[in-house]
Amino acid sequence: MTARQIRLTLSLEEASYPETLEKVGRMAENAVKKCRLLDTKRALAVESLDMEAERYRLAQVRQELGRLTRLELMEARLDCVYVSLAN
Repeated sequence: MTARQIRLTLSLEEASYPETLEKVGRMAENAVKKCRLLDTKRALAVESLDMEAERYRLAQVRQELGRLTRLELMEARLDCVYVSLAN
């Protein structure tokens, strides 16, 4: 490569630098947004599991009081398992 070709190549690289920097900035912003969304999704999944466990615990109490059949209790347990598998 001649000195002129090197200068032209350098000039082209310098011209594309702001665009590349902007692109990297957007990628970083998108990664942070995605991370926040995934954290929110994780928190909601944990909350969903806690709620389903509580729902099952209440079903157990209702079954002990005679207000729920064994079959209904098993269905409540299956619902709890389905929620845990979905998360």
